Amino acid sequence: MNKHFDVIVIGSGPSGMTAAARIASLGKSVAVLERNEEFSKKIFATGNGRCNFSNENALDAKRVIDYCASIGIVACKEEGRFYPRSKEAASFASALYSAAEKEGAVLINNFLAKLVQKNEQGFIVESESGDKLSSDNLVIATGGKAGIQYGCYGDGFKWAKDFGLEVKKPIPALCGLTTKEELSLLHGVRVDARVSLYKNEELVASDDGEVQFTKDGISGICVMNLSRFVRYENEEKYTLSIDMYKELSKEALLNLFKEQIEKRGCAMDGLVPEKMHDYLHTRIEPGMHNPMVMAGLSKDLRFEITGSLGWKNAQVTSGGVELGQLDGNYQAKKVPGLFFAGEVIDYDGPCGGYNINWAIKTGLDIGEYFSK
Repeated sequence: MNKHFDVIVIGSGPSGMTAAARIASLGKSVAVLERNEEFSKKIFATGNGRCNFSNENALDAKRVIDYCASIGIVACKEEGRFYPRSKEAASFASALYSAAEKEGAVLINNFLAKLVQKNEQGFIVESESGDKLSSDNLVIATGGKAGIQYGCYGDGFKWAKDFGLEVKKPIPALCGLTTKEELSLLHGVRVDARVSLYKNEELVASDDGEVQFTKDGISGICVMNLSRFVRYENEEKYTLSIDMYKELSKEALLNLFKEQIEKRGCAMDGLVPEKMHDYLHTRIEPGMHNPMVMAGLSKDLRFEITGSLGWKNAQVTSGGVELGQLDGNYQAKKVPGLFFAGEVIDYDGPCGGYNINWAIKTGLDIGEYFSK
């Protein structure tokens, strides 16, 4: 296998497949290289298998949704989030594959790229088995490191550095967080709350939603959204504050507790799961079990964050190739012909379709470059 293409795309996720389809539609010869047996493997896990691919508030959302419609993805909308009407990630992945194949892109699986470099003739990509392909342009769409079980190992970051680009340290994002405090008593507990993240006692961000406790950490969409900001560089201390009564002031909660004591003999009976009731008592000093202390703790239950649940549990990577080094079509300013797409770039959005939307958007923007 020694062939030359106008463009080689490494990675068959939504960014790579979109870029390939758009570039091939312009009459360019395109090869998509995928290390796995299966193309677009990570997509099958998105949105709990339903593939939430865009959001009405995402960048260029209309353009992304229109493109998806043009390749046969009929969308349905739920609370601002867009899914394929089938609610199956497999149909979404199939549409991406079919679009690239229909436009004439050469789709090559089981191609584990070992060496990526540029010489006078262009870009050279060599596989672990010794196959070599060359091209005038190269699109690195390998994803990040989130979901290593799907073949995401961060190769794109290494190649970016090899080409002289700066890479912001990748960290797991949209995943649960681990705590210094023992959580076994709370395993299985779910509470609706406002969650706030503090860095060195300064508020970083807040989000509302269901908080889920396991013996290993704290999760739930609201917590996962905040995990994007837990970035240890020096001696930072991150703290998570949980307000289980976000709709009430501390004074109003105190009055409610007093009423519950009169009616049921216990301040929190019927207000929180029994496990949470028992846990809160372990966090209160002896002799301090009074409604005022309990109200304060219930409005500001603090946990010291020690890290995240890691790459295997992360939905996306925070960090990557810094945007300032790329032009408007995500071409490296210092390496003409070298493009980056999707998660390998330093962009990450919250849960809700923002990240796949970003992947497709970058693929479309790269395609636009070749139409000029």
